[in-house]
Amino acid sequence: MTLKNTLTKQILKQVQSAFSPGVMYSTTGWRYRRRSDTLYVSLLPSVPADVLLGYDLADRRHYFQTNANGQPELAAFDHILVPGSWTQRQILNRNTIDLKPEQVLVTGSPRIDYLRTIQSQFSRQAGRPKILIAPIHPNWKDKFGDSLSIAEDVMDWHNTLGDLCDVTYQMDPQNTYKKVPITDALLHSDIVITDYTSLIYEAWALGKPVVFPRWLTGSRILQKSDWIAEAEIYRERIGHHPMSIGALRDLVRQGQNLALGDGVDAFMRDYLLNYEIEGQAGRRIATALEYLSDTSRMMQEATLLDQGKAALNSGDVMQAEEHFSLARKLNGGNIHTAIELANIYHLKNDYLGEVKMLEAALQHGRTGDALNQQLAGAYHALGQHDLAYKHYEHAVLNKSKSVWKQYYEVGCLSGHYGASGNATKAFEKALALFKTTDAKIF
Repeated sequence: MTLKNTLTKQILKQVQSAFSPGVMYSTTGWRYRRRSDTLYVSLLPSVPADVLLGYDLADRRHYFQTNANGQPELAAFDHILVPGSWTQRQILNRNTIDLKPEQVLVTGSPRIDYLRTIQSQFSRQAGRPKILIAPIHPNWKDKFGDSLSIAEDVMDWHNTLGDLCDVTYQMDPQNTYKKVPITDALLHSDIVITDYTSLIYEAWALGKPVVFPRWLTGSRILQKSDWIAEAEIYRERIGHHPMSIGALRDLVRQGQNLALGDGVDAFMRDYLLNYEIEGQAGRRIATALEYLSDTSRMMQEATLLDQGKAALNSGDVMQAEEHFSLARKLNGGNIHTAIELANIYHLKNDYLGEVKMLEAALQHGRTGDALNQQLAGAYHALGQHDLAYKHYEHAVLNKSKSVWKQYYEVGCLSGHYGASGNATKAFEKALALFKTTDAKIF
């Protein structure tokens, strides 16, 4: 492995335990014992290999650095494993290299599975709120060379907040061989105060609210890189963004009763595959690595996919289904095969088969308005209107429009399929939200 520290050991343990019998690994790569080939896996974009396993949940342009020759670092990899669809889209849409969707695989985060396992072993005791203050290290700088970290601003907040809560201050360290991730303090906290760290995503995945001291951070992240994940969080004010120490103290007073905040669930469903799907990230990574180590199986799958597309283009739906089904047996994690089969089942009015394939695509990391809306339609066709309503919500709440308009759209869609109860529920939500938001402008 290209980097061995406490954090990577936590991650690799989840993967190693999921390997099939016969798989060997070493500190320099992953080996498949039944073949002479060695599949090399890197944990850092700056270290070339066959596969990049992106383990750091923070975005911060990790995937968009260039090497000494000015070339994208990702050009050195055949495949990239990422925690969620958000990062997959960014890599496919923004990188200057020609990557195909099947080269960027969504697997979830083993670190999140590890944290949840540990957290399940103890229960939080009542008492004063426990606050973790964890700014990024000062070496992350803006385009002028000034540190973006709020470390110096918050290091004395034991005094500022100590009358309300128990405060733990721990700076998020750099990725080095000595890095020890913030684990115990995170698991024992009720609220996390940070700026641009991986703790944002880890805390949200554990159900802990995150507070961004906006009067300190300002909008500097938008000036540095306005398209990265942390910039989206600040631009859309996802979570809690108090504009003063007084407003922050009001949030802290709520302790364990403080909600995650606006927009967190919708963002995290897109950003992290295992945000709501418990476990399995290590297994997904292990399965992907075993598959990628077997070049003959990959070539066979590619041939079947081409044959399936050709059959579909010629109107031979049955032949296309056969080819795609065989391809899926070779690689059950291929999202595009699942979607192709879902569309075929839709043509055949096999809505149960369509639902099964669309749910599989969601579990393997594909999100988006169209997929959730198609899945909602299939559930309606099966008469499962509550599940349809859930996916309509997922579809529209990711759109950038007033929330009341989104629920109005959910009501219209539910009414179209005859689910009058769900339509009424959505319209009532739309009206209540309208009265508390947009109605104020009149």
